[in-house]
Amino acid sequence: MDSAFDLFDYVVLGKDCWHFKVRVVSTWSVSSFVKPDNINSIEMVLVNDKVCYWFWGNHSCHRQKIVHVSVPEQNCGSCDAPSISRYGFKFSTISEISNHTLDYDYLVDIIGLLTAISTEREYVRDGKVTKMLVIELTDHSGKVECALFGDYVDLFQDSIGKAVVGMKIVVVQFAKLKMFRDKVSIQNVLNATRVLVNRVINEIDEFKKCIAFHGIESLNVVTLLGPPSRPSAEDDFLRLNPKKTVVELVGMSDVGTFIVGAVIDGFVDCEDLWYPTCRCHRSVSADSGAYYCKGCDKHVFSIVPRLPL
Repeated sequence: MDSAFDLFDYVVLGKDCWHFKVRVVSTWSVSSFVKPDNINSIEMVLVNDKVCYWFWGNHSCHRQKIVHVSVPEQNCGSCDAPSISRYGFKFSTISEISNHTLDYDYLVDIIGLLTAISTEREYVRDGKVTKMLVIELTDHSGKVECALFGDYVDLFQDSIGKAVVGMKIVVVQFAKLKMFRDKVSIQNVLNATRVLVNRVINEIDEFKKCIAFHGIESLNVVTLLGPPSRPSAEDDFLRLNPKKTVVELVGMSDVGTFIVGAVIDGFVDCEDLWYPTCRCHRSVSADSGAYYCKGCDKHVFSIVPRLPL
């Protein structure tokens, strides 16, 4: 067979007895929808000697096939398989991840230096409140933010607490890409994602050498990430409304709001651009050094300017 995809397609079509040599790199239990206290199934990630992944579950994965397989316990056994990677990483650089312009349908692996972290905050979705933490990872090609949710927040903070003093190298395996305001970020996928901090593994040792070569190691300062800044009303107005020239406006019959950049050439006689109103929003008239409001039936000394509609 040419790939894991062809292999499992063939399994589904025919034989009911197969032998595979794979490594289990991650497992988790799935509760019954009807009875949450009962375990409905065990899902796992498998890797073979060609660094192909098979998810026994319901995720859309990079280099992985979605399969549902029933394997009798007595037919499973341990074996020596030095040719199969322990972790099965297949890293993408941050620049490669940042080149995506739409939400990417596959999971990715990334390794980076921790350069910023947010405070823990709450995230509300579908009426449920969960923890949220955002970290920034840096490699020789750029920076990317990673959002962690739920139990992943506690797991990450526990790993940071146990890490030795110095720079923190973070591996995020099976992460989901997201687009937010035209910027690529990553986030964990429930159960499937794995986050490792300063593990004693070859991949992290090699990454340290790489960032030292590019001079990143000497810049290791973890800063505080703030919440995304909300655009001002001005920015929203300029971003949401179409731009037109004066000539285009003159020839238009459509009614709408448009942005026009122009130089004031002169003024024409017209009605006042604003009129005085009372705090009750009714117009007032000048009278005896004050203003009279018919709605309140009294003189007022504080007015509110309003634009005519």
